[in-house]
Amino acid sequence: MSKTQGMKSEIVRKLIHFLGLFYIPAYELLGRELMILVVGLMTAIAIVLEALRRCFKIFPDFLLREYEQRGLGAYL
Repeated sequence: MSKTQGMKSEIVRKLIHFLGLFYIPAYELLGRELMILVVGLMTAIAIVLEALRRCFKIFPDFLLREYEQRGLGAYL
């Protein structure tokens, strides 16, 4: 992987992590019960995506660390 491609992948990964900040305002706007439902749904989607990734390689390799390519994704 080139240095430029490595930097791009890190930026994409950081942006994905940055999206986690939306949990705070979402919790305030949606309330506890609805937020629990949303997080549960997102977890179910992550499990399905992980299964698809393992069977069909649906994610580009630059989004995953080396240990995630061999095993479970850290997002799960």
